[in-house]
Amino acid sequence: MSPTCSTSSETDLFASLSSPERKRTSRLLQLLDAAGGDALEDALVEVLERGTIHIGAVRQVIDRQRSERGLALPLTIPLTPSEHSDLVVTPHALATYDTLKKDENHDH
Repeated sequence: MSPTCSTSSETDLFASLSSPERKRTSRLLQLLDAAGGDALEDALVEVLERGTIHIGAVRQVIDRQRSERGLALPLTIPLTPSEHSDLVVTPHALATYDTLKKDENHDH
């Protein structure tokens, strides 16, 4: 997506959103960074067509489209660089909780 809007409708969208301009711009830039220009532009077009003109609707469309393609939802929580920024947490199998529950039932 180019820095300028590709349609006058998108310009109208930006003008009609209810949040303050700086906050709106920040949230759109976060969505752009997380989802990419094509996904953001597709979402903007869909939101305009449906008449649900707000940032939450744009994000919902992006999330739905990613889900439909089987992709994980992007995280848009800003993280500050730290010694743990490259840390990857691998969850364990939840079946171990079933085992704990069975053991607990046998103890009583």
